[in-house]
Amino acid sequence: MEGIDAVLLSLPRVEKRVAASYVRDLDVSSLTKYILREDNWEKVRVYLLNEPYYLTLTLAEISNAIWKHCMLYKKVSHKKAKTMFDVVICNL
Repeated sequence: MEGIDAVLLSLPRVEKRVAASYVRDLDVSSLTKYILREDNWEKVRVYLLNEPYYLTLTLAEISNAIWKHCMLYKKVSHKKAKTMFDVVICNL
C-alpha cells in the first residue's frame, strides 16, 4: 500500500495491560484511525513515534475495522485492505 509510513512498520511488538496513568498506551481506535487514514489521522503519528504499548485485542479490533471499511462501507479496496492486514499482522 502506498503511503504507509515507516513509523507504522516499526511499531514495537510489546503487550501491556491497561494502565490509565501510563502515557504511552495507544488506544486501538487511534491506531485504527491512522491505518484507515480517517479524519485527523496525522495527529496520531506523534504518538506512534513515542514507541507506544498496545493491548492484546489490538489485532482483532483493527482487523475488524479494516474488514468493515472494505466489505460493509466500501471505502477501502480489497487490495488495500489486504495490504493493511499484512502490515498490521507483521507489526503487532
